[in-house]
Amino acid sequence: RVLELDKDHAEAKTLLAQCEQIIERQRIIEKNALTASIEKGTEQALLDFIDKYPHSEFVNKAKNCIVDLEKWEKAKAIGTKEAYQEYLSNSTMLGYESEAQEAIMLIESELEWDNLKNNKSITALESYMTNFPNSIHKNDAEFELDLLYAEKYYKQQKHAIALNYYKKADRIRDLESNHLVIYNELLLEEEFSNIKNSNDLNRIQAFFRKLDSSSPYYNDISDRIAIIKAQNLNVHSSEYEMEQIMSYAKDPTTKAEVKRRIETIKDSQKQY
Repeated sequence: RVLELDKDHAEAKTLLAQCEQIIERQRIIEKNALTASIEKGTEQALLDFIDKYPHSEFVNKAKNCIVDLEKWEKAKAIGTKEAYQEYLSNSTMLGYESEAQEAIMLIESELEWDNLKNNKSITALESYMTNFPNSIHKNDAEFELDLLYAEKYYKQQKHAIALNYYKKADRIRDLESNHLVIYNELLLEEEFSNIKNSNDLNRIQAFFRKLDSSSPYYNDISDRIAIIKAQNLNVHSSEYEMEQIMSYAKDPTTKAEVKRRIETIKDSQKQY
């Protein structure tokens, strides 16, 4: 009021500035106190704030928070989608909006997951993962989706792609039953593809020991062993070694090649 009469009154200006600083500091204290009370999430914490700062500008907000908290607690106690939607519709503060939305999403994801149990398809699972990216069933949905893709590509004879999906699924959970049988089959096929032209005899023999005579890779790997062993023959090789190598040769071309190599070595032995 002094400044209304004398706008250049120096002392009044100084004292007014000091008052404003004190008021602002107190306002910040009260605001932080209300924030702390809200974070505690209890009615008592909010009542304690009102008791401590009865003349604060934030008292009405604290009272509204109490009303909002009561509505939220009621919705949680009921725990249905409709109860959470009612909270979102009736609350003026929406202090628990994100929690309510999350609760609704959880309920919807559970209902959708129950529906998926009897109707698993690539489209349905992909839609579920898009709509509910944070679902507690995320890993289960991904596992089931990987298996469906693996089955799809296996039927299309696209074994490399099918194997990649089986590997993804296996990292989530151990495969079982028919899936495990196909997975092991594809792993064997992959190993054969990587090793069939190798010159590493130890590696090839280790793979060969995994096979039985009915395996589609048995003869090919046996022929490969015969070729490599034949290439390693020298003038000091025994008749027994040569017979053993011939026993590995299965197809006519390999037998002829190994036989030529043995005859060459035998000629060299005679000269030696």
